[in-house]
Amino acid sequence: KVSGSFTRSFSDGYGMSCFLLGQNLSVAFPSSSYNVASFTVSNEFNRIFTTADGTQFMPYAEFGVQYDAIRVNDGQVLTGTLGFATPSAWTMTVRSGVRMLLSNAIQLDLTAGYLSLGQPGLDVVEARLHLSVSF
Repeated sequence: KVSGSFTRSFSDGYGMSCFLLGQNLSVAFPSSSYNVASFTVSNEFNRIFTTADGTQFMPYAEFGVQYDAIRVNDGQVLTGTLGFATPSAWTMTVRSGVRMLLSNAIQLDLTAGYLSLGQPGLDVVEARLHLSVSF
């Protein structure tokens, strides 16, 4: 699978104010905008199994590479120690899971993934439960 995405986000400037403990407080936020673009190439390996009662399930593994072509703040992120770091624009991902047809109209997908291979000191994990109902 090959995919790409581009997002442009923008926000108008605004202000907030309140009266707190006898003091008038106000904060102004300026308008802002940013762009993000990424490209992903991945491949899934799977096989369908059928139980004795006819229930179908499909275990799978997906391996991928993502390149973040345009990143917010040139990719710089805030670390857990409140310092700044710039991780690589390249990331490898691995996901594994199982899809099950519970009936002709219901599919269940359980997935777990590690999304930060190749990023020292960064651990991004994912867990998903997806229930699809046809109607």
